[in-house]
Amino acid sequence: MKQNDANLYFRGDVHLGCKQSDVDAWKLTNQLVQNDPIGFDFGMGDYVDSIVAKDKRYDPFNRDDNFESVDDAFIYFEEQYAKLRNKSGGLLIGNHEWQLIQYSEMNEIRKICYRLKIPYLSFASFIRLEFPNGNELTGFIAHGSGGGRKIGGKINRLDEVKGKLTHVDFVVYGHTHELFARPVPVLTFNTDIESRIIHMASSGSFLRNYVEDTIGYGERGLYDPLPVGFVWLGVRDGEIKTGFNYKILH
Repeated sequence: MKQNDANLYFRGDVHLGCKQSDVDAWKLTNQLVQNDPIGFDFGMGDYVDSIVAKDKRYDPFNRDDNFESVDDAFIYFEEQYAKLRNKSGGLLIGNHEWQLIQYSEMNEIRKICYRLKIPYLSFASFIRLEFPNGNELTGFIAHGSGGGRKIGGKINRLDEVKGKLTHVDFVVYGHTHELFARPVPVLTFNTDIESRIIHMASSGSFLRNYVEDTIGYGERGLYDPLPVGFVWLGVRDGEIKTGFNYKILH
């Protein structure tokens, strides 16, 4: 990192290409990151809905009229995200991009990362941030999987990390479209038994479950309506002092 202060943004689950995607809200947050002098962005996957005709989830009536194809949505995503190339820690892929990889044998997100010269983070990545003052933070971010319909299952899925990765400072998952932050204490043992906090969060989404004149999977499954938004983590002097925050656009 070039300075000791940073605002780390974690944004994903945009689902460009379907009618439930709140494109304007996502673009607004792009501007927010771009205008933040200490902003640094991580992409959490599922930027494009990526559902093609052979997919059992395909709905020909749910295509956003602004995109004639999945390819159009990827082109649009790259054009918009290119503005943040100097503020990006990289892009994860999500389960929607993974499904497209299985159908096409092409990884569009990896190609975008190559062209923009930003890190390709695959489905999950460790993050190490080194600051000029010598401080260091480590994190684990993943698109995530599963979680179930209820909030308890989604929290439990995220909580599984504390049994595997007690040394990290922060953990962020996407995928469930839930928006929450959770400080989790864990025990460590060096010379003495100590308690430390892992800052955990679910990164939200830009997908609305209920949109008039559409029949998205959220409505078909009668899922809960969820907020459109994202989480961000303030770092000051190379330290996490207050934990995760979230931003709700509506």
